[in-house]
Amino acid sequence: MTSQEHIKWSMRSILVDWIITTHCGHGYVPETLYLAINIIDRFLAIRQVSMEKLQLVGITALCIAAKYEEVSPMSIADYLAATDGGYERDEILKAERYILGMLNWDMTCR
Repeated sequence: MTSQEHIKWSMRSILVDWIITTHCGHGYVPETLYLAINIIDRFLAIRQVSMEKLQLVGITALCIAAKYEEVSPMSIADYLAATDGGYERDEILKAERYILGMLNWDMTCR
């Protein structure tokens, strides 16, 4: 977080609270939550993120983690609903490819 110019620790805390709420609302396993937060933190450590895109990073990390850990992850439409229409389908899919690329497709927790 020290390398982030536009977001602060308090913003990360709000994002994590929201991710927890979304995670619990869909009955995901705890490992999905841990992986999602790990993805968020690893991505924030290597890329600057604007305040406007922070929620996109969060919901995309949850989407990636769910695809990795869950038997039946939510649909993209469910993720869009979770953001209350803040993003479009293509934005989440593009962010998914970008985040995975930045992490070299490494989904192991460190």
